[in-house]
Order: sequence, then structure tokens, then C-alpha cells
Amino acid sequence: MKKIILYIISILQLLHADNFETVGSFVDNSNSYESISMSGATTAWIKGVSSISSNPAGLAYLKGIGVNIGLGLESANVSNYNDTQFPYLAIAYGRKEPLIKGTALYAAIGLSYQSRSVANIDEWSINQNYEGQFNFTESATSVAIAIQLEPISFGLKWINYNQNFGDYGSHSSIDFFKPVEFGLQYNLTKKLKYGINISKVSEIGKYDYSIGKTKWRSAYILDKENNNLVSIDYEKTSNDNGAINIGFIKNNILNKISLSAGFKHMTTTENSFNQISFGASYKVISNMNFNIALKQGINNDIVNPFSRILYCSLSYNF
Repeated sequence: MKKIILYIISILQLLHADNFETVGSFVDNSNSYESISMSGATTAWIKGVSSISSNPAGLAYLKGIGVNIGLGLESANVSNYNDTQFPYLAIAYGRKEPLIKGTALYAAIGLSYQSRSVANIDEWSINQNYEGQFNFTESATSVAIAIQLEPISFGLKWINYNQNFGDYGSHSSIDFFKPVEFGLQYNLTKKLKYGINISKVSEIGKYDYSIGKTKWRSAYILDKENNNLVSIDYEKTSNDNGAINIGFIKNNILNKISLSAGFKHMTTTENSFNQISFGASYKVISNMNFNIALKQGINNDIVNPFSRILYCSLSYNF
């Protein structure tokens, strides 16, 4: 049975498109605390409401209602805008009882909103005449469903992308009714987990396309009781040559704190880039956590990097 599942996964990876697309990269910065603090190395193990934006298959492990509210702020030297923001909101519901009595079949549904907003962008004509300013926003509104029957869970996600240029118009996804993302999580052993997440290309307006991705992840649980783990993955997107992500998380420090860290190495046709990330989560009250994370590039000056994201969020489970 395990070999059959792994064969299916391999076939799905080969079906992934390899075109060049540009829209949608902002979702890596408008995401869950776990994904940002571990440089995206979450697909094999992430569960609950946080999984909507990383791998919808993990949504099925949620029992009850989960809410995540977050905001990322980008440093000025990334795109020369001092006020680039990455709002994030996710809410999900998972059945506490099995779908079919007497079985271990569970299901969940979730919604998420990811966005990048930049204010006061200068507008210039073709003749280089100043025409004023506009606010730019691009967003991804998602609906996800998942089912779980141990040791495996599946998830599907529908995404509506939108680009809003203020008075200059907007673009949205052409067809929202077809799912554009598939996720799977599989517990190979009690400590070893496997995950895959495939995002296909999605047409935005008449000219743009979202980025296609194939993410293959494995995670090893170091401490079953506290769920400490290390995760290693390979990620291939349609506009680069691939990336290696490594993440680590240590939970239940003084029964209140979790610490995480990540590293990402990405290559393109012209260059390669490295990224590090760190995060801490503090249990404010039962079922409520305050989270903070930092993610930045490290190829250039570490004090003044080309990219730095500071992220804060609150997560709550009912």
C-alpha cells in the first residue's frame, strides 16, 4: 500500500506545468507563522488552520474552530516602498466526530485571505511625465477542503487571485470553480512524515498567470511527546530552478514557548539566493498563541539585506 501511494505521488509531480509565471509570490510572505519562521518547510507536517496556506491536507486534523490573524511588514530596501504590508487571515472548521459513525474518517473546511498592499506608488506616462499616485493591492482568497483517514489525508483548494491598481483598473482569476491546488500528507511511520503540495498555473486577467509549484517534503519527529521536529524539502516553482528548505521547531519550552528556525537555498537561471528565518510563539492563555517571526535574505549585507519581513500573528482554537 505504501509503495502504491508513493508511485501515485511521483506521477503527480511529473504532471506539474513548467511555464514562466509571475503573480502570486507574495503568499510566501502573507502566510502562517509556522511557514514564515521555518522558511516554508511545513508541507509534510503542518496541521489545523495554519495548513490552509501551506498544504490543505493538514486541515483535516483540525477538531473544532481555528483562527489565524497576522501581518507582515517589509523593510524599505526590498522594493523602495516604506509601507509594504502582508495581511493574513485564516479561519477553519473541522468536525470533532467522524463523517461516518464507527470509522476514523474526518473532514474540515477553511477560508483564507493573503495579500500584499503598497501605498502611494508614483505613476508615470510613457513620455516620463508624472501623473500622480495610486495604491496597489494583490490578494489570494482561498477555500479549502480536506479529508483524513489515518495514515493519510488529502486536501483541495480553490484560489481567486486579484490585482487592484486603484483608478487604473483590476484583474481577477478567470475561472474560480476549478481547484488549483492539491495536497497530501502521509505518516510513513510514527516519526517520519511525508507531504506533497501541487499548485497549478492559474490565469489572472488576460495577461498574467499565477506561479505553479510542486513541493515535496519530509519531516522527522525528534520528540514524540512535545512534537519537536526537523523538516527538509525540495520545492520547484515555474519561475526558478528549485529550492531546498530546512526547518526546525522546538515546542513546550517552560510549557509556554516554542522556537523555530529555517533556511532556504533557491537557484534561478542567473543566480542563487539564500534566506534564513527565526520565530517564537508564546502561549498567552489556553488555546491562544502570540507569534513573531523574522525572515530575510543573507546573500548581501546581513544588517541591510535586500529582503526582510517582520511578521506578527495571533492564533486561537475554539
